[in-house]
Amino acid sequence: MRIMPVIQNYLIYPHFKENYELQNSHKAFAKDSVSFQAQKFPVIESHKAFKQLGIKKKVHCIYCNSRLTFDNSMIDKWKKDKVFQAPIKTFVRVLKPYKTSLRGTEYKLFEIIDNISKKSPDAHLSNVIKILAVQSNKKLLELQTPVLNKILKLSKELLPEYQEKLDALIMKNTCRLLKIPHVEEFSAKDFSYKVSKITKSLNNNDKDVKKIKKLTNILTIPELKDNEADISSEAVERINDAIAYNLDNPNYRIGKHVKKSRLKAKYLIIQNIKNTASRLNRDDIVKLCEDSQKRLDGVPVAGKFSNKAFSHDLYDVLKDLDDTKLRAKICKLAEELPTSETSIHAFILKHDEASSDTIGTNLLEPSVITVEHMKPSSEGGVDALKNWAYACKRCNNKRQSVNMKTFFKLFPADNANKYWRDIIDLSNKGYFSFEDTKEMLKIFKRQSSIKIDSHKKLRYIPDVNV
Repeated sequence: MRIMPVIQNYLIYPHFKENYELQNSHKAFAKDSVSFQAQKFPVIESHKAFKQLGIKKKVHCIYCNSRLTFDNSMIDKWKKDKVFQAPIKTFVRVLKPYKTSLRGTEYKLFEIIDNISKKSPDAHLSNVIKILAVQSNKKLLELQTPVLNKILKLSKELLPEYQEKLDALIMKNTCRLLKIPHVEEFSAKDFSYKVSKITKSLNNNDKDVKKIKKLTNILTIPELKDNEADISSEAVERINDAIAYNLDNPNYRIGKHVKKSRLKAKYLIIQNIKNTASRLNRDDIVKLCEDSQKRLDGVPVAGKFSNKAFSHDLYDVLKDLDDTKLRAKICKLAEELPTSETSIHAFILKHDEASSDTIGTNLLEPSVITVEHMKPSSEGGVDALKNWAYACKRCNNKRQSVNMKTFFKLFPADNANKYWRDIIDLSNKGYFSFEDTKEMLKIFKRQSSIKIDSHKKLRYIPDVNV
């Protein structure tokens, strides 16, 4: 067969376009199980099939270049099989093959756990983190204190009303850092956020988990924001419904004394959450409930420092400040505080009261394989193979709708070429059609403005692509 001239480094057969739609109707993957044999024009129409192919071939993240070897469904299976709750010798044995997908903080912590497992094989993940937290607390204070001192120094330039609020915020968070009990107002929003983070590691189909979530949602309704005031009949019904569902008692009704006090209503709801968490053996939720009830009673509590909560409160204190430069300068300083992504000590302290399931989930989740839209959906990017790329969850979440060209500046220049060598190799073996791969490259080039040398290796191979 005569081959047409090379056009833009691609070998094009004259009948290619004509035959493409007919050949492309062939399904590459069986209905019951995904099969990854090179076939003629494999059709990948779902995120699931795309991700499973990436896992099978251990592709790299398009941005950070880490290997992608597992997804959220595998984490769910490990939780179901109680791998995270098992002795760390089992945890390490099962997850060591996936270690190459971890990076940064998570990789370092896995190595530490691996080393500990050789000396204390029967220890559990949550106990290991508690022991490590003693040393991490000292190390983290050394990193956090100078940042808070810089913010405190800058606060002297503020007007008295802002300076007073910021000083109070610094004092509250200093107490949290030093584990000093102090009186702190209960925040339903903060409580709800912490419960949502904890329940991520639980089975969402479990009835007790659903009960906890329903009760927590009731806590955040505007009707319960104040403490001492009558509750509307509509809010009473919602509370009745949530607690009745929790108790499996459709006839349950809250007492008159509760209807007269929003404080008592919140206390009652939290008590029901606590009771349900006890049935689940979730000490982390029980502890959160106990601390929240103390706050409602005005009892001093040794709170836990949260980088995210501090930054949010800081912005809230300064949002109306006329001096925008000073506000930006102070908020920029807060970004210097170590996070669980940048500091192993911050990760450990964040999880010192967490369950083994939560620790295991948060250790692995940033590295799961995800489908990245090269052209964001918000900008009209299609949800189709030609616009898909492989990315770890951390990079995907961090980018969101940021311009790809801008986002790539955070990574080594050659990462994109390494990624496309993977994709083009898969295409040449028949896992992606020649035409789809060309479209992927075109969209990538338009979005990133990065020159890809690997495209020269893309071939139109008759035995595979026809």
